[in-house]
Amino acid sequence: MSRFADEGRAANAFRLCGDMKERGVMPNLQTYELLLRSLVNEAWVVEAFAVFEDMLALGIRPSVDTYNTLMRINRLEDPLVSLHILDMLKDAGLAPDTETYGILIDRYLTANNIEMCLELYAQAEAQGVPLNVAIEEKLIRVAADLGFPRLACQLAEQFEARSVRSLDIVTWMKCLTSSSGQLYVDGVAQCWERVVDRLNVLPDEGLCVEVLHTAGRSHLPELAASVIRTLKSLGATLREYHFAPLVEALCGAQRIKEAVLTIELMRENNVEPTLQTIDPLSQWARGTLDGIDVMWTALDELHEEGKTVDVMVVNALIKAAVELGELQRAVGVFQAMPSLGIKPDRTTFEELLAGCIVLRHRELGDRLLAQMKELHIKPKARTYTRLIELCLTQETYEDAFFYLEEMKAQGIKPGVEVYNAIVRKCVENNDSRYKIALEEMKECGYEVSRQLQRFISSGGQVHEGQRARTHLENEWLALLAKRKEAEAIAAAQVETDELLRQVVPPLEEEQSSTSQTEAQKPAASRVEPEQSAGPQSEPLKAAS
Repeated sequence: MSRFADEGRAANAFRLCGDMKERGVMPNLQTYELLLRSLVNEAWVVEAFAVFEDMLALGIRPSVDTYNTLMRINRLEDPLVSLHILDMLKDAGLAPDTETYGILIDRYLTANNIEMCLELYAQAEAQGVPLNVAIEEKLIRVAADLGFPRLACQLAEQFEARSVRSLDIVTWMKCLTSSSGQLYVDGVAQCWERVVDRLNVLPDEGLCVEVLHTAGRSHLPELAASVIRTLKSLGATLREYHFAPLVEALCGAQRIKEAVLTIELMRENNVEPTLQTIDPLSQWARGTLDGIDVMWTALDELHEEGKTVDVMVVNALIKAAVELGELQRAVGVFQAMPSLGIKPDRTTFEELLAGCIVLRHRELGDRLLAQMKELHIKPKARTYTRLIELCLTQETYEDAFFYLEEMKAQGIKPGVEVYNAIVRKCVENNDSRYKIALEEMKECGYEVSRQLQRFISSGGQVHEGQRARTHLENEWLALLAKRKEAEAIAAAQVETDELLRQVVPPLEEEQSSTSQTEAQKPAASRVEPEQSAGPQSEPLKAAS
């Protein structure tokens, strides 16, 4: 109905103009502008240019509003038509006004042509023509939506610096969302201060998490702390992924004590810290000169101040030492844990077992597992995986099958990496049990990767990304590797063995020969007193 009404009004306007001409009433500028406005809704382009030409024929000089109305009528045409009308306006000796630039920029914003919008924006700036606040806000929002947060924030800051009006909340929220999505730290800090501190607006939890990621990566602990306070105001339940960026930000800002206390704060909020949470602490200790010693000094100072040091922080130190290849320092940290009033947990032993794997130190692994038994810490999937990997570093690797069966007896599904390691070890040693391991692997729902299949097909000679070596190359490389490896392991074990005797008591020798089956088990495998050695009828154990 509205369309027919518009058409009716336009037709009546033309009929009225015809009556005026018949009666000798000369139309003026206002008459033609009103007639053009009646053509805007239906975008009657041909009729509009006819009216415009009739106006010129009568010697009536169009105004800027006339050209603006003509642009509106041509809004569905090619944008070049609007630019041609702009040229006509300038040729007539008129200067574009706020509405002119607003119409043109809006045309290009609809097409997401941000480059042309900026060109017109620059022209308006050069001529001192202020843009309408609605167009400014739309331009900023489109820039933010298109992934240009720096541009959006600069436009917003420039507008508010020269205008008495302020942008609305939606525009600033768009800038904040775009900046956090692109990890644009300056924009995040600027928009967060504007939205939260000045406008007292609480962003939703999803946006808060994105801001937290930016704060963590850019080492802005104050911003991260502000976001966590906002989450509390929202009534959100704090999780590990809320605190992890704060720990990362504090470590990046070299505020280690505060990062350590944040781990304890997580416990107070019933949030369990993970290895991912403490990884920034571990990275800091690895990447800083004497980082392990510096962090340990900080922990000692906190303990003397009566502050609680979480066991996961010490685990971060052990992890850093292991990754630096300094197992003796990791064991030294382990030995000093009682001085901080800390008892080792499962993660502590798992990180130490990782160091044992690197050095192929089976004896230390057995001692650590025995101490786990004394502390009544039950192995989990990650523990068993470490034990199996440690067994596979030895020439005699039968215990790997024992731990695999024990793992399954506990109702723990072995990971694909466990089967991969077993298959590779068996293939390298021409052990046919790799076929049984492959079958179990498939029964667990795992796929055999192309790399593993190539490794099996080559008999363990071809590794990923390598060409097949000649027989002489293999012999020479094997001799070289064994010599270097033996030297490295011997040197590392000499450094650690003396310390180990003080840290972990040696395993008790078997006192009785009455229990021959008990003596045949791996020394560190009997974790739970009530737990049997595991089923002996499973395929892998039977095959061994």
